[in-house]
Amino acid sequence: MANLLSIREFTRRYYGYSRLYSLMASLRVCAEKDPRVKEQVEKIAEGTTLYLTTFPARKVLMCKKQGGKLRFLFKKYAGFEQDAYVMFKSIDLALPVYDGFVSFTKAFNESRLVIKGDTQIGMQFVALFDIAQATLAPKIQREKYLTAKPYSEKMANDVKFLSFFRGWL
Repeated sequence: MANLLSIREFTRRYYGYSRLYSLMASLRVCAEKDPRVKEQVEKIAEGTTLYLTTFPARKVLMCKKQGGKLRFLFKKYAGFEQDAYVMFKSIDLALPVYDGFVSFTKAFNESRLVIKGDTQIGMQFVALFDIAQATLAPKIQREKYLTAKPYSEKMANDVKFLSFFRGWL
């Protein structure tokens, strides 16, 4: 029974990592295509670093602004320096957000996630992830559950297509 539970936990955790990776790929493409995201990225100070993860932190998504663009990296957590740290309290609270059934802003309001460090920087990144999440979600799901909307339906389709290919490069 213990092995079955550990396999279940392993599967849920790595499913969460894969969904987080797809959000990262979507945000990478949105930063190039969506004028709202470009404007938000310009407001972020150069060299700003944010980590996004789920407790217990084994792997983190690192977002860093370098050269006017957002750079992303998946790393093992080892106590790096960061300006803000966004952490979901558990994988059970993170999966509905990663799947697009709860927006990042709503998750923050419901205390599903915690922002440590500079809260302003954390909320800027939460707003960016809201837009990336909205572009990945199907239209029906987006209208029912999410607060952010994509810039246009054509752009949402382009982002889905490009994030699939560019996300792995």
